[in-house]
Amino acid sequence: MDINQLVNQHYENFSETDHCIWQYIYKHMKECPQYSRSELAQRCSVSNNSILSFCKKLGMDGYGELRVILKWQEQTDDVLAVNLLNRTYQDYYLTLDYLKNLDLTKTFELFDCPGRIFIFGTGEVQRHAAEELKRLFFILQKRAFVIESKTELGTMTELLKKEDTLIVFSLSGNNRPVNNLVRGVKNKGTSILSVTSYEDNELEKLSDEHIYFYNHRIIKGRSQKTDGYLCAPFFTIIEVLFVRYLEAHYLENKRS
Repeated sequence: MDINQLVNQHYENFSETDHCIWQYIYKHMKECPQYSRSELAQRCSVSNNSILSFCKKLGMDGYGELRVILKWQEQTDDVLAVNLLNRTYQDYYLTLDYLKNLDLTKTFELFDCPGRIFIFGTGEVQRHAAEELKRLFFILQKRAFVIESKTELGTMTELLKKEDTLIVFSLSGNNRPVNNLVRGVKNKGTSILSVTSYEDNELEKLSDEHIYFYNHRIIKGRSQKTDGYLCAPFFTIIEVLFVRYLEAHYLENKRS
């Protein structure tokens, strides 16, 4: 039995509290089997009864069954992720649902900054995402610059100003050399928007605004660097931001 498949089946019936519980479990899948019900409730900032209600909605007898399923999933999630298609579908669904309801007021303020917009991606796919965002900014009649390498980012650290905005795409958000450079940018007062997967990470803590996406390892490689992940969510986020920015400004112009 796969926890992701269970959640996918009952997701439409979730309350706001259920969403909070699932987001925490999803983010800390390996640690949760070690927690008692009261410990999980405390970490999710909900009541013990809310945890029990969450389990019941998934068709379980109680929290003990949830712990067993999470522990089993950790043991079976070896080389190839279990229920691969269902989990991938759920990642996209959760990401879109999150983006649909996300308050983007401050993010759009960064887009409308009085200075320049710079975009940096930590890897090849992320750099493609940076180029795509640059193209969409052009449609919005905004000029953006793509930083091509860590060396260039280091150089730009000296040139960025307080009124500028730096947008960073990173899968894990824990690329130490990049984060050290971003920390230098932050110390200059430049606004930072980061886009990463839904995990605790250092880049998120360095950012003024952060947008995440749901993602999981598709296939285990010989080392952590060769693990396989899907990166389409970077482009999904870009397109949703573009559409929502158009909507917001169209409505604003229509009212005026």
